[in-house]
Amino acid sequence: MRFIGALLIPLAVISLLHAQPEPMDAEGFRLRGKQFYEKRELDKSIKAFDEALRLNPKLAVAYVNRALALRGKGEHEKAMKDCETAIGFDPKIPHIYTTRGALFLDKGKHDEAIKDFTEAIKLDPTFGFAIRVRGDTWYAKGEWEKAVKDYDDSIRLNPKEANGYWGRAKSLNVLGEFGRAIEDCNSLLNLTPNFSPGYQQRGLARMFSGDFDSALKDFDKSLELDPKNSDALNDRSVLRSSCPDAKFRGGVKAIEDAKNDREIYEWKEPHLWTTLANAYAEAGNYAEAVKWQKKAIDHEGYGKAHEPQLRATLKLYEKSKPSHFQIKKK
Repeated sequence: MRFIGALLIPLAVISLLHAQPEPMDAEGFRLRGKQFYEKRELDKSIKAFDEALRLNPKLAVAYVNRALALRGKGEHEKAMKDCETAIGFDPKIPHIYTTRGALFLDKGKHDEAIKDFTEAIKLDPTFGFAIRVRGDTWYAKGEWEKAVKDYDDSIRLNPKEANGYWGRAKSLNVLGEFGRAIEDCNSLLNLTPNFSPGYQQRGLARMFSGDFDSALKDFDKSLELDPKNSDALNDRSVLRSSCPDAKFRGGVKAIEDAKNDREIYEWKEPHLWTTLANAYAEAGNYAEAVKWQKKAIDHEGYGKAHEPQLRATLKLYEKSKPSHFQIKKK
């Protein structure tokens, strides 16, 4: 799954005191550490937080700050320990829980992350960042309706924050609400006009809405901005191999797009193998289509999850027939 930026929590939102302190007290070193962190000078940042905590071992927010810097260096166990220490000193700081939730996410522990994000929201119901990243986590779990609800709240609180529109557009596409997804992509691209995945997602929504010409233009724009955008290559190949309108189909170009998707060569994404299979079928090379479709079926995880659909398509290829998607009528 993609995000506009990494799950990076700005330390600016964690500053709890009003006045600028003298530079040699604990808060002064904490603010110095924050400045280093924002410049991604993580070692210097950690050193400053260490000094802040030497001067004031009970300064809970400094533990949260240091946890973020440690996370940036991949030192998750130390970061988690700092979060636990911060909770011991002041369990009412919402950012402790978004920081620990991010650490859980890094380990793929979605349920634990959601629990922490929810605690942060309970402590501060206007904390738009916590709501949005909980939406991201619902999306990662495949619970798209819950994701949409969180994105709705996040956008209401932060209407100029692009990630909310991005997450909601992806969720709406999965749910088949293509009109709303297009609207969110429009809002997203108004905020971030050079964001390649935004055009890819809008192209996807337009393709399954039947607006094939606009979809192709969006995929082209996405790849103009990022020629290595795997999703855009995949989706343009699908349009060129499976579109119900023959004037948009072309097996040779579909194969080219599928092969340009470098992940196929690395044997990592079985759904891309089905894209290549479909492209070969559209080009009339059914032997290759059958080969790649069987490879996807034999993949332990993907094959079992999608076996009925994969085998139904395989039967078409074995009968020398291509596979074209249909637009669902509302």
